[in-house]
Order: sequence, then structure tokens, then C-alpha cells
Amino acid sequence: MKQHFNLTDEGWIPIAGGERQSLRAIFSQDSPRELGGTTIQKLSILKVLLAIAQRVFTPLDDKEWSSLDARRLGERCQQYLSMNHDCFWLYGERPFLQLPQLIGLLDAKGVRPPAVAIGRNYLPDLVSENDSILTQLQQDYSLSDAEKAVFIVSLMNYSPGGKRIAKNLPPLTTDYVGKTNSAKSGPSIGNYVGYLNSSLWGNSILETVWMNLLTQKDFSALYPGFSLDTLTPPWEEMPGGEDDTVANRIKEGPMGAFCAMSRFVMLQDEGIIYAEGIQYPSFKQGWREPFIAYSQEGKVLWLDMSKKPWRDLISLLALSFQSSGSAMYCPQITLALNRVRKAPVHRFGVFSGGMKVRSQAGDQSVKQTDDFLESIVYFDTRLMKEAWFLSLEQEMKYLEEIASYTKKAVQRYWLSMGEGPKDARPKGEKASEFYWSLCEGEFNNLIVACEASDEVLTMRKVFLGFGLQTFDLYCPNESAKQMVQWANCRPNLWKHSEI
Repeated sequence: MKQHFNLTDEGWIPIAGGERQSLRAIFSQDSPRELGGTTIQKLSILKVLLAIAQRVFTPLDDKEWSSLDARRLGERCQQYLSMNHDCFWLYGERPFLQLPQLIGLLDAKGVRPPAVAIGRNYLPDLVSENDSILTQLQQDYSLSDAEKAVFIVSLMNYSPGGKRIAKNLPPLTTDYVGKTNSAKSGPSIGNYVGYLNSSLWGNSILETVWMNLLTQKDFSALYPGFSLDTLTPPWEEMPGGEDDTVANRIKEGPMGAFCAMSRFVMLQDEGIIYAEGIQYPSFKQGWREPFIAYSQEGKVLWLDMSKKPWRDLISLLALSFQSSGSAMYCPQITLALNRVRKAPVHRFGVFSGGMKVRSQAGDQSVKQTDDFLESIVYFDTRLMKEAWFLSLEQEMKYLEEIASYTKKAVQRYWLSMGEGPKDARPKGEKASEFYWSLCEGEFNNLIVACEASDEVLTMRKVFLGFGLQTFDLYCPNESAKQMVQWANCRPNLWKHSEI
């Protein structure tokens, strides 16, 4: 196929509130402020950008990181893109992140793998063959080259596990025995409900990449075999199969976190050939990547649709402030934040998100209440002191207490109205979700208020009001019986405060 659509020059990267941009534009001085698209698309594209930047400049340690600012990093990445322009053709003899050898592969019956329609490009997966069409969004349509590029990038780390791969294909690596009819999930999503992925967020996409650069010292601690890794991204040196030298280098080093190659694909006029790629171990089997948060006890932060990621901020930030109460180690936060706090950066964000999935009959998919989930909270760097963090940590505990009291009060009201526990419990949970949605709108004000004790007391009144507002909404008091039980069960939140 003739070379066309080069990711270096063509606009393909979704931008929040703007037109798609090229790789060259992202690494320019006029780098757009924020990535657009779905949560998974943002994370996937950020990881590709990081792979480019780490290839260009992986500092030895924090001191060397501080020697190169975002602008000069962008200049180096521009030079890299010029020197490696031929690596970024979406179509051609060496198509970006694709394996042409899939075209000539034959299954056990001597049939070539079919090219299937991509379908819903907003999910990093193919539509199942017996999927019901419920809305117009689910219908197949012709994707643009830009959409196809984003889809391929999203597949590499975030493909849900399942049977939607090409069937009965022999392995590309001779004597490889790990191939199955149900592909493993991508390493950044995991084989359960989906990992929570977190990173720092800058005031431009280029600054975000610069902030999230990890050092050789960081990588050596995360990946035992890093000293042998050249940090060569797959588009420079593609694996020839599932278990060859290149595949194992990607699998065992940092590039697996940025561009895992968990699916082998090839674009065709009729769609895409879609096969299982490199298989990764689960978190329990030892897989680690900088975007995932975990504790010393082996606990990992999973996605929870009833809990927005901003509520995990204290756990993510704790190690940076020598607090170990609920600390979770997320390398992309802990390691990068320690540097950013000392850098001339006045404002930054913490981004957390992912895609909630569930498994059924060997397939991992997005169903029922599953969805993308993300939050981003911005901080003023001058606030980032231990006293401020301890205050914020205390106030988050306070918010949790109000949520608990309110939830129990709502459940108690409905039990007194004759509801059974199975009916009362979901009402309390819904009330708790509503309470937290109100708190989210005021959380940035709480972050600022934690600098001064008198402002914290003002914010406490606001959150107490949210608790009472939630109870009143979920516990009507129109009839005589309702009014009596409302009065009996309404929580006296003021007695739990220090106001």
C-alpha cells in the first residue's frame, strides 16, 4: 500500500475544544493545552508522547531532569520526528504499530484472517458478533484516517480481553505455546474491572509530557532489566511475533507501559485484521507500570463507578508528604511530583481515570453501568506543604464521616417506612453518590481553604449543608408518617462537627 497519512504532519490527536493536531504541533511552543477524546484515548496518546520523549531524553536523575525545560524537550522531540519521519506512516511498507505479515498468515484451514469492521472507535475493542444495536452510536460507519490512528494507539495498552480476535491463527513466533482463542487484556486495564491510571497534568500537553518524564534511576527501580533496555519504541523496531527478542524487551521494560503491543493489527480497505499480541502478566503475577497505584500489601486501585477518582487523591499524594495512613504508590505521581514541586511550575493537575469493564463467558467488555471514568484536580504549587496536606487529609476524613452519617440516616428512614434492607441499602448508596457529586463542585475551594483554619471552618458548613440537602432529597416528608420518620431519622450533623 502506498505511503500516506503521516502522524508527524497530519492532524489526528484529539484536542479538548479544538481541532485534531499532529505530533509536530504537540511538541511545538504553541502546544495545545489539553488532550481530548475519551479517557482511554487521552491516556493512550499521552503514553505514546511519553515514549517519544523518553526515547529522546531519559535523564539520569532528578538533577539532570531539571536541566531541561519543556520548551527544549519539545525542540529535541521535533528533531526526533524529523529524523524518524518514515516510522510514522499509517499506511505503507512499514505502517505505524502494524504487522504486515498478518496478511499472509493462514489459519488451520488454510484461510487468511478476515478484515473486520472497527465499529465503535471510541472503545479500544471490536464489537462482538451478536451485539445488539441500541443507539445510532453503535452502528458501523466509515472511520477517518485520524480516527483509525487513535484506535490503533488505544489498542496497544487498553484492549479488553476476549474472543473477538482472529480465530485459529498460528503463532508468529516459532514454537510459541501461549496463544489462545481468548486474548488477554491489555496490561494497563488488567484482567479484572480495570486499573485506575494516574499522572500529572500540565498547563499544556508538552508540559504534561515534560512533567511525567521518568529518570533512569526511576526505571531501574521499577524494571530489574532496565539497564539492558535501549528504550527503543515499537515503531522503530517492531516485534516479529509474540515471544521474540523484541517482544520480550518491550514486555519486560518501560516500553510495555507506554506502547505494550498487546494486539497485533493491520489496517485493510475492509477494516482491520485483529489478533492477539504480546501477553502480559497480571498485577498479582508481578506486572508494574508507572501509571498504576498500589500498596506494599499488594492492594491496587481499581475503578469504581460509585467513586470518582478525585476521592483517591489523598492516597495518591500521601507518600510525597511523608504520610503513610492510606498511602498508595503511583510512580507517575510520587516520583514526578517530588520534582515538579521544586521546579518553576506554578500550577499543575493530577489526572486519574480509566475504563470500567466486566468479564462474562471469557469476554471483557463495557456493559450496564460500566463507563469511562476520570477526574482532574488542579493545585497551586505554593500550597504543596506538609501542613497544608495534613489539613486536606483531615478534611477528607471529615467528608467521609458526613457521607457515612447521611447514608445511614437515609437507610434508617426507609427501614422505618417499611422497606426491607435490600431496598433501603441501594437508596442509601444513591444518596451517598449524590452527596459526593455536590462535594466535587466545591473540592477546589477546599484545597485552597486548607491553607487557613478559618476558611476550613467555612467550608465545613458548606459540606454539612450538602449532607442535610441530600437527606431531604432522598427522604420525603409530605405525608404524616413521612414527616414523623423524617424528623426521627434526620441526622444531627452539627454535633459531629467542631464548628
